[in-house]
This record gives sequence, C-alpha cells and structure tokens, in this order.
Amino acid sequence: MLKWILLLTCLSLAWAAPRTGILVVFDSTQSSSTQLHKGLVELLKQKRAEGHFAGAGVDQSFNVYNLAEPEHANYLKSLGVGRTSKPFISLTQLDPTGKRPVKVTWRYAYASPEEALQAIDQQLGLSQENPAVGPSMPPPGFESPTAPAGLFNPPGYGFSVEVPYPITQATPFASGMVWTAVGKGQGVVVVAAGNTTTTPETRNQTLESEMTAVVKESGIKEISRQPITHQGLPGLEVIGQYQIYLAHVRVFCSDNHVYELCAINFMNDEEMIQRFFRSLLITQP
Repeated sequence: MLKWILLLTCLSLAWAAPRTGILVVFDSTQSSSTQLHKGLVELLKQKRAEGHFAGAGVDQSFNVYNLAEPEHANYLKSLGVGRTSKPFISLTQLDPTGKRPVKVTWRYAYASPEEALQAIDQQLGLSQENPAVGPSMPPPGFESPTAPAGLFNPPGYGFSVEVPYPITQATPFASGMVWTAVGKGQGVVVVAAGNTTTTPETRNQTLESEMTAVVKESGIKEISRQPITHQGLPGLEVIGQYQIYLAHVRVFCSDNHVYELCAINFMNDEEMIQRFFRSLLITQP
C-alpha cells in the first residue's frame, strides 16, 4: 500500500526549493542614488519584458526597498544589510509566498544601471564572458534530474503522465515506486504506482483508506473530498491546504494496482494542475 509516502515526499521537497529573487535597494535622500536607482528599475523592466531572465531560476518580479523608509531600513537591518550611500542590487532567497526576501545571498553596489545588469547576469549565469554557478544551480540536497519535464513513461509500471518539471527523485518502497518532480520556486508534483489486490466490492474501502492515510499523516487540512473516475477507473480526489498552499491529491485503484498523483503549485496555477492530472494514461489497469 502506498499510504502517506506520497505526500510526505512531496511536501518535504516543496520546502526544499526556495525561490530566488532580485532586490534593488536605494536611499531616496541621496539624489545620485535615486537617479541611478530609477535608471536600473527601467532597465530591469525592459529586460524582463524581453524575456532576459527566463530560465535563469529567478523570480520574474523584483523587490524595491528604500533605506529612507524606516520600515524598509529596519527589515533590511534584520537581514544584515546596513545603511549605505550607494545603491545596490542583490539576489535573495524569498519566503514561501515569493513576495518577501528572507536572506540576502549576494549583493553588488553599482555606479551605473548597465554595470548592475552585467554583475547580476554573471551571478545568474547569463553572461557569456563569465558564466557563474551558485544562484542558478539546484539547491543543496537535490539530486540531478533523472528524467526531463514532459512525457514520463517508466517501463514496467503501466502508465504514462506529462510532468511539468524534471523528475529529481525516485523512491522505491515495498510494493512500487514514488517519483518526485520539482520545479524550483514553482511547485512539486508526485506520481506513485504500486501493487495491490482489490475487488469491486472492496475498492471503495481501499480508496478511502489510502486517501485518509495521506491526508492524516501529512498534515493536510482537507477542504473537499469527492469520487472521480479516470479511464473508467474509480478514484478519489482531495483538495486540501498545507501551510499557505493548496494540495491536490488523486488516487485511483484497479484490481491489481493503485496510482496516486499529487500537485502543489506555489502560484496556484490551476490550469497546470488540471493538465497534469488529465495527462495520466493507464495502460496496465
């Protein structure tokens, strides 16, 4: 039985994928700092519109903090950033909502907007002259992807599914396998397949048992539970809340196999979640 290994794997990796953000800091009481800051903000907006940062593993929005505002200055101080007469650009680790920096990982005081852009490009590995590692690399503890994003069809398990992120972990257990796909700063999807023995009379009981164990052991606050079918197979769907995120879980059961899917998307991208679920093709019921 798959029990709650699905959600435990999913949720632990969800928190292991901090989002990287861009932070721009200036002091509006310094006229030279303000002018440089305005120029950099316009340049960043222009480059974002051109898709310059796409695929760099960095959040497409950026935070702006003004040292002349006490609330901003105090929060930056809590991050170890003191007052400075020069504006600077930095890379940060964002909180789970992606809205606030919780750690400064790199900073650079600049003399022109072009210099600031060149410096951050180097840190993100976007510079052809001096590509960097670090912020653009997977976070510590992540395995190298075992399968790319796209159609995933593991031999011998009787199913295929479209995963939106690279599969970074495959975890065997007594009766099957759990595969975890992680999109850094975007979300996590998990697919599990295992052996079971049910009859039409016991199938609903098996589904309820599997889903209840997942929800209970992983700390999901269940919002809704409803019966569903997929390719004629009976199943259950639960939508629940974990911390600030919605977790979508589906379980399907046949005579000999049980299949479980989970999706947590940090941006609440419902279209992506439903596309993932719809793509499941069971070839060995």
